[in-house]
Amino acid sequence: MSRSGALDRIDALLVAASMSPSFVAVSRGDPLQVPALPWASYFLQSQREIEEFRTLADASTLSTVVINTWHPAALDPGVNSDVVTDVWDCIAAVRTSIMGDSDLNGNVSDLFMTTSQVSNFELNGSWFVRTETMLELEILGDTAIAK
Repeated sequence: MSRSGALDRIDALLVAASMSPSFVAVSRGDPLQVPALPWASYFLQSQREIEEFRTLADASTLSTVVINTWHPAALDPGVNSDVVTDVWDCIAAVRTSIMGDSDLNGNVSDLFMTTSQVSNFELNGSWFVRTETMLELEILGDTAIAK
């Protein structure tokens, strides 16, 4: 199992997510600017030990990766209606792509996709519709414990 391999696989699965329009780009880490839409980004938010799975030899971890997608915000109600549909389709496409490889090509023990939140978000003076999805990655036996 490999942390970098898990991140590489998340990247590949986001690129492959079957949606229209497809992501213009996928970036590791949130962008300071979104040059084209729709855009996807992801980053490690936290990691904790799964105490119930601790042994004398190793500790297991649960890491949270945040997946953000960025879409155009519109003032026109007609255009905004299309954006809402695109955003919902995007959430479903990302979920389908990631859940279709629940061990990220052997790089995690299991994964869980929890909540997806949708909000209007301002970034450097521009407004976007942003989705924020929590992806939890379980790695059993992640950390060796020395005696």
